[in-house]
Amino acid sequence: MNGIVAGLVGITGPCGVVEPYAAAIIGIVSGAVYCGSWRLHERLRIDDPVHAGAVHAWPGFWGCIASGLFAWPEQAAKLLRVTAEEEEMGVDLAEHLPRDGVTPLKSKMMGAVMRHRGSGSGASSRACGASETTATYA
Repeated sequence: MNGIVAGLVGITGPCGVVEPYAAAIIGIVSGAVYCGSWRLHERLRIDDPVHAGAVHAWPGFWGCIASGLFAWPEQAAKLLRVTAEEEEMGVDLAEHLPRDGVTPLKSKMMGAVMRHRGSGSGASSRACGASETTATYA
């Protein structure tokens, strides 16, 4: 069971930049890395009864190395570079704004909260089925 978990740990990091065949190789090698690392932990007398360190640390380290070995160049380059427009906007905003022109959910939610607070009477909340006590919390 731990070998399967180790395979998943190893592929988690590079999953966005590798091909499916490479993901299988990375997962299989991660299982082997786990087997070697728990034997090393036993030899070094590291107290880890469920082998959590051997399952997560060493296969995760292998996954980081494997991302450099098996990365799909076009996908990796796309992740590393932004356009001039995205750089001007700010990478955080460029990555999290929707691309299809839909208003972000947070803006919709904040608008609903502000309309509710501005009404004062709680009428919009009562229309949605809320009681008077829950509608006047603000």
